[in-house]
Amino acid sequence: MLSLTNNFKMGKSFSIPNKWLSFFLHAIGWIIVIIIPLYLNSVYGDGNQNRLYQFYVHTFSAMVLFYLGYWWLVPRFFLRERVLFYLILLAVFIAATYFMINFINETFLFDPVQEAKFQEAMRKIAEGNEHRRPPIKAFGVYNHILASLLISGFAMGLGVMEKLKQNEKKQKELEKEKLNSELAFLKNQVSPHFFFNTLNNIYSLSLIRSDKVPD
Repeated sequence: MLSLTNNFKMGKSFSIPNKWLSFFLHAIGWIIVIIIPLYLNSVYGDGNQNRLYQFYVHTFSAMVLFYLGYWWLVPRFFLRERVLFYLILLAVFIAATYFMINFINETFLFDPVQEAKFQEAMRKIAEGNEHRRPPIKAFGVYNHILASLLISGFAMGLGVMEKLKQNEKKQKELEKEKLNSELAFLKNQVSPHFFFNTLNNIYSLSLIRSDKVPD
């Protein structure tokens, strides 16, 4: 505590490392995403927890897709100009997360009562229409693809921004090293000249037996 106070008095600044700052921002963002639906369900919900669980399944798949892109796909493929591999793997992961969501929802979160109500509502909507029912499965696929592309685009944007920051930092370090090298070179150039000029002046004064030689 004393050292912190002394550092503060001396005017030293405290900074959080970028990795920890990034970790805290990510953690806060996901905590907000998790807490808000929980609060809304407890206040305005009808007691059906399946919807909340299904939302968290979608959230978990979004988290997986985001960090796969942010930590692996973008730096390993996209930023190394292997765009085709990036797009192929991204499509594979989007399809995999879609099937994972469907499997969990139909296996563990299936509610026959809610499904019957939903089917009845769809039947009423489809009455008088040439189609028997709206394309719910297709809508789910389109919705998943759109959400996944938005999440992947966000991960790509963050990855590109971090890469640009790293390149800018490296460029500044290279410029600083170049400047230091030039200053060191000039110093090495100036110091011998100054030394030999001083010796020549002393030698000249000694030849004429000047009283300034001791000084």
